[in-house]
Amino acid sequence: YNNKIKLHIGGDGDVKKLLKIIQENDLRNIVEYLGWVSNNEKNNLLLHSDIYMLPSYAEGLPVSILEAMSYGMPIISTNVGGIPEIVKHQYNGLLFQPGDIDAIENALQFFINQPQKIEEYGNHSLELIQPYFPKAVIEQLTQCYTSILTPSEVSVASHA
Repeated sequence: YNNKIKLHIGGDGDVKKLLKIIQENDLRNIVEYLGWVSNNEKNNLLLHSDIYMLPSYAEGLPVSILEAMSYGMPIISTNVGGIPEIVKHQYNGLLFQPGDIDAIENALQFFINQPQKIEEYGNHSLELIQPYFPKAVIEQLTQCYTSILTPSEVSVASHA
């Protein structure tokens, strides 16, 4: 994968094991461990990356995937929790079973061999994330609250 990919790994999982794997397999040219990434560093990383990968074993609906989609990125992730609700396999990303190393490699090869799919899937991510943007959510909440607060033809009995 030299000169084909650069893997930036963030988070605070089993760091010692990761660093050992990087060293033992001489992966320093293609793998960089960043630690916990937040704020400007996270925004800069998302802005300059092509693909977002989350090979998690258990999730709800990860905000990190929503953030990556808002940057127009295709997603490579496991099909756990709520992830399949927002990542559509072979539309805006590729999904696989947790722990399936071959599937991760196949997903990487898919985008390496078909780089035009990065933009295509990224555009689909932007399309799918629109309902989660603040403007859309505010509009939905405004409609909901307005319908609750609008007087209706309900008769209420009371006694003094």
